[in-house]
Amino acid sequence: MPRKNIVAAAFGSSGVFIACVDSTALSVALPSIAHDLQTDLQVVQWVALITIIIIGPLLLGAGRLADLIGRKTVFLLGMGIFALGALVSAISPNLPILISGRAISGIGLASLYSVGPALVIGAFSAKSRGRALGIVGTVTSIGLVTGLILSGLIIDGFGWHVIFVVDVVVAGLIIV
Repeated sequence: MPRKNIVAAAFGSSGVFIACVDSTALSVALPSIAHDLQTDLQVVQWVALITIIIIGPLLLGAGRLADLIGRKTVFLLGMGIFALGALVSAISPNLPILISGRAISGIGLASLYSVGPALVIGAFSAKSRGRALGIVGTVTSIGLVTGLILSGLIIDGFGWHVIFVVDVVVAGLIIV
């Protein structure tokens, strides 16, 4: 496999990974967020719900935009928007700003969920497409488990704001 294809597959996998880590980390953080912001867990669930509400309708549009202007461009733009939303979430002093940050992150996540797997699949020949899909599935599983484990450790040691700081740092590294 040519180096260019390996880089594209790694790039796409990183988007899938960070999106999966983010979703499970947020689930673990919700009780801490509710406690710190002195509100009910039912109300704090909007932090996660807004992300899902935003991602759903934007998935197809992100894929189409990638077809028009390029996968790499849409992927990087999505990663930047995700990082911006994570930054807003990390510094949020209250629930409305946190929900707004997650809405921004949802816009970026739509492109990561849509374009990340396309980058991986595009790096392989049609004959090796099954291998590419296996990589996407493996990275998804590892990301989901990693998010659960690491977020618990991070939240216990440093607080829920730090899971969003980690998102900003990792997204920045991927962009660079």
